[in-house]
Amino acid sequence: LNKVPGVIEATVNFATEKAAVEYITDLVKIKDLAKAIEAVGYTLVEPEEEQYVDREKEARENEFRHLKQKFIIGIILVAPLFLLVHWAKLGLTGFLPLTGQTNFILQLMLQTPVQFWVGWQFYKDLRLRDTGPAI
Repeated sequence: LNKVPGVIEATVNFATEKAAVEYITDLVKIKDLAKAIEAVGYTLVEPEEEQYVDREKEARENEFRHLKQKFIIGIILVAPLFLLVHWAKLGLTGFLPLTGQTNFILQLMLQTPVQFWVGWQFYKDLRLRDTGPAI
């Protein structure tokens, strides 16, 4: 934000997920600030004064619901994946004989959504070279 022409000072508090920006109104447009914020992986929320707390709380609740849904789906997919990985060790070959290739394909089908859908936020952080918590 400090690199945007016309911004005097910008401070970010990651704990509260808020930024305070002091800028020259004639030089800086809200769209310029939004582009700078989106370039680092965040989004600008432009609330009205009376809606500020409600919109922020609603956004956090939606994010929590989304992460909870991803977690539950990940657990549902990982449980059978665990069984397939340890199929022979658990003595399940007598129950349903699986060839190595069939077992591999089933593992791949269960693992792919977990890695790329459930774990997508970690790849996003990696792209931004951020190893901290996803805020």
